[in-house]
Amino acid sequence: MHRSKDRFFRLERQARSNRIGSFAPRGTRTFSAGLLRIATILAAVGYEVRYLELHEAIALLEGTPPGKRPSVLGFGAVCPTVPACAAASEFAKRRIPGVRTVLGGAHAMVAAQLITERFPQSFDQVSRGFDLEAAAAIVGMPARRPGPASEQPDYGLLPRPLVEYGLNLMTATGCPFSCNYCQDRLVPRTRGPLDGGLGWILDGWPLPEYTPVHFSDSVLGGSVPRALQVCRELAELDHGVLLSCDLRPEFITPDLVVHLRKAGFVEVRMGLDSGDEGVLANARRLARPTRLLEALAVIRETSKLYVSIYMVTGLPGTTRGTLDRNLRIVERLLEEQLADQIKHHLYVPYPTDQCRTGSPGVRPRVDDWAAYDRNSYPVYDLPGLGQDELWEAFLITEEAINAAWTRSLGVSEATIASLERFPDYNGAMYLGNEGSVAEAPTIPDDPDLG
Repeated sequence: MHRSKDRFFRLERQARSNRIGSFAPRGTRTFSAGLLRIATILAAVGYEVRYLELHEAIALLEGTPPGKRPSVLGFGAVCPTVPACAAASEFAKRRIPGVRTVLGGAHAMVAAQLITERFPQSFDQVSRGFDLEAAAAIVGMPARRPGPASEQPDYGLLPRPLVEYGLNLMTATGCPFSCNYCQDRLVPRTRGPLDGGLGWILDGWPLPEYTPVHFSDSVLGGSVPRALQVCRELAELDHGVLLSCDLRPEFITPDLVVHLRKAGFVEVRMGLDSGDEGVLANARRLARPTRLLEALAVIRETSKLYVSIYMVTGLPGTTRGTLDRNLRIVERLLEEQLADQIKHHLYVPYPTDQCRTGSPGVRPRVDDWAAYDRNSYPVYDLPGLGQDELWEAFLITEEAINAAWTRSLGVSEATIASLERFPDYNGAMYLGNEGSVAEAPTIPDDPDLG
């Protein structure tokens, strides 16, 4: 797995250089935009706020004198990081009698009840709310709007310079589509600034020219008309950065592609997910492989956009035959240069309050949410496909992507190791520690506090 990931990021650097040209390094640290907005709101109404990574919060609790310790801790989590946040919260409660702890974030949005049942003593509250409501939940106060000064996040609250982070902006939350394996369909649909806050960043935290910035809306703008508005707004900015976004094949028209280029987009990312029509129908995904191929043809005919395609191994409904179809379409997309890159993950049945197995037909075999990772051994099986078979299929597909990509780029096997890696959060996560998933911070033993 380590070797496969290493090859992937070296090939990605070559592919991006070929299509895009020069680009500045993308930061490999991450931060929660939601937590940062909450911190900004609380600071604006007079609270003393510190934004910390989880391991830094543990160190703060260990080393800070009792009178200086926080009175409130707010955590943001996705499914696999909920257990680490729960352990940190319990440690904080032992260290600081009366401290209030609140969990929010992507998983809390869709599984608040389930989290509360699983970790009943860990958090004082699990909040589904967005910025203002979540800020009020953290401090246990009624929501009140602090004024226009806090409408955009204060990036100065981050513990490190903004350029060290991978920037993901949003113009909208939620998704207009209803694929049943994706949690975005469960998130309330809201609208943010058309520029995603990019103008605010450039005014206060100038970015180096050609810095990659990604718009992480489920689908840019949330609709075709609004995607065009987003493009027009961004085209008015003299931003000098390299933009990317997530789109759906259903959105792609020559007119939108032209507007994307005018706005400064150099990359679009679209999901294929499976090469099998039956698997896609089972997932309620409207765009079939033929629709994706039509969209790719439009992009190639009207632009030089870098195209990334998402593939998933192990979606509900997968059989041995559907896995073979994935391999065939991977080869076609890369060798015919319809796509510049294929990002590949293993399906993970993230549990929700609506469906505790993630999706119907999935049989979870692992109870520990910390193992629910998109690039690790599967935590479930499917009818007719066990965990070992799913994992083998995942690894075979990883190798097939790299092999087809190597041929497409005209790179020899002997020279891959000499290529630079593309700087990416996932690369730092999976290759920074001998290819393993980043581990949760260690919670110190606390025998004196029981």
